[in-house]
Amino acid sequence: MMMRVKQVIMSRIAGASFETGVGDSQEFRRWCAALGETQAICDEMLARISPEQVTVNSFDLDQLEVTRGAFASWLNTQLKSGSATIAGAKIRRGPLLDLALPNCDDGMNGMTISAGEVRVSLDPERAAACLTYEAAVEYCRDQGKRLPTGAEWSLAAGGTAHRVLPWEARTLACNDAVYGRDAGGPCSGSPGPDVVSLANKDVTSDGVRALGGNVSEWVDAPIDDPKHVGRGESVARGGSWAGLAIDLHPAKLMWLGPGPRKFAGGSTVGFRCARDVR
Repeated sequence: MMMRVKQVIMSRIAGASFETGVGDSQEFRRWCAALGETQAICDEMLARISPEQVTVNSFDLDQLEVTRGAFASWLNTQLKSGSATIAGAKIRRGPLLDLALPNCDDGMNGMTISAGEVRVSLDPERAAACLTYEAAVEYCRDQGKRLPTGAEWSLAAGGTAHRVLPWEARTLACNDAVYGRDAGGPCSGSPGPDVVSLANKDVTSDGVRALGGNVSEWVDAPIDDPKHVGRGESVARGGSWAGLAIDLHPAKLMWLGPGPRKFAGGSTVGFRCARDVR
């Protein structure tokens, strides 16, 4: 069933052939150390990444992450059509496939299940989270779009010059992007996803916001380093409201397993959609 939400602005990302990863690893280490991160954290980041030569065709990418208001509307459409059901605290498709756990992480997603539908209890313009890879795939498909591949996401966030931050800076402060807000984190502020347009400096030259922080984002296969990913695992890119400064680096990736059939995202993982150039 095709469902349309309000107009979503997309940016055209020019295609390119480039090498994924961090570029100069020694330069990355110097930048990482300058952030105050330990060598172990810098090494762990590099250990997750194996550079790969890729060619990406031009594509369109949502300028903003999908909001909880738009995602809740989509979930309710699925419930009304019978494509999904409520199973306790989850929205589920079929007997095994979870789509979302709206009230996860003590309600930090600002969504609840009430009277047979999903309701947004806090600011519908904040980023949607607490959803599975499969839900992100289906949502984008219903918009006539798809998830970006790992290589596309890398190109949009870091470019061919391997930017250390999506907005072409080398240093950052807490008000530059949404990160470090977890308990004990370096940045004060309420925990949980923030308004998708709040990115401040976290905006690429193509106008794409929050590829650094707010929520990490599901991406589609093929990913940058298939050998590191176990069968059935799903991949998210970028940092989040709870992450460290280093997590805002465009090469950041994490594996959430054992796959899309297990709820794995939590309140730190959301998504945006992409589209082939028409």
